Amino acid sequence: MKRSFTLFALFTMLFCSAAFAQGSTSASINGLVTDATSGDKLAGATVKLEHLPTGTKYGIKANTVGRYNLIGLKVGGPYTLKVTYVGYDEYSLEISKLEIDQNMTINVKMNQAGTTTQDVIVTAER
Repeated sequence: MKRSFTLFALFTMLFCSAAFAQGSTSASINGLVTDATSGDKLAGATVKLEHLPTGTKYGIKANTVGRYNLIGLKVGGPYTLKVTYVGYDEYSLEISKLEIDQNMTINVKMNQAGTTTQDVIVTAER
C-alpha cells in the first residue's frame, strides 16, 4: 500500500511538472481603432498583419466598439500591420519583432481621407 502511494505521488509530480512546462510559443497584437479627430470608435475596420519572411497573413475586423485582437502570431518578424476603413486613409506600421508570449497593444488613430476635385472651368455669356 505504501509503495502504491509512493508511485502514485511520484507519477503525479512528474505529470504536473510536464503540464506546467507547456508555455505559449506565440504572440498577439490587440488595440482600438478610432477616428483621429473625433475619437469615434471605427467598428468593422479591417486589420491585416503580414509576417514578411514567410508571407503568413492574419486578418480580423474590429468589433462593435472598435477593438481587435490578433492571436497565435508567429514570433520574430518583421511584420507589416495595415488598417483600412471606408472613407479613411490606410494606416500602415512596420513591427520589427514579436517575442514569445508578448501581447503588444497598438491603438490606431485613422485620418479621414481627403477629397480631391478636378479643376472646374466656368464660362458665362452676357
